Parts: sequence; C-alpha cells; structure tokens
Amino acid sequence: MFETSGAPAAWSTSTGAVDRAGTLLLIGRHDGPSPVNTHDLVQRQVTVTGSLIYDHPDDFASALADLPAVAEALVGLMEPEPFGLDRAAAAFDAVTAADRKVWLAP
Repeated sequence: MFETSGAPAAWSTSTGAVDRAGTLLLIGRHDGPSPVNTHDLVQRQVTVTGSLIYDHPDDFASALADLPAVAEALVGLMEPEPFGLDRAAAAFDAVTAADRKVWLAP
C-alpha cells in the first residue's frame, strides 16, 4: 500500500487496506500527530516504511508509467508450473528453486 497524501485522515484507510504481512510505504507526510493503531499493525505483522527522497513529480510519473510492465511480469510469475503425476519427483525437486507455485496436475 502506498500512502502519498500525508493526511492524518488517510491513516485508517491505508493501514486497513494493507494485507496481513504486507507493507505500507509512506511517501506523504505532515508535521502533526497521526492516529495509529499499533496493536492492529503488530497483530497483522504490517511493515511500515517511509520514503523521503524522490523527485516530485517526475519519479511518481515514472513509477506510474512502469506499472503495466511490472504487472505483466508479475502475472507471468503467478502462473503455477504444472507437473504431471508421472513427474511428481521432479515437482518436489523444483519446489526449492521455483520462482512460482509448483503443483501436480492429473
């Protein structure tokens, strides 16, 4: 989850939208207090990371332009690698080095 506004009101929305064990990247900022439910963040094992240095607006525009290529690459990695039952031993060997899910197909 990227929080780019820095508005305190955005905290509940952005922290609530992060998946369990996900990362909240804070780009927006402000000088006042922010309501943070640390119990929720800890229970869901959310990582909160701040990013200070960027060239606004060029870096943000560049990141948005890269999203289609990144999404396309991720889709390919999310496709499982099927192994027939006759290759079960190879499937178990592949699990340790696979860059995607390995599954046995009948």
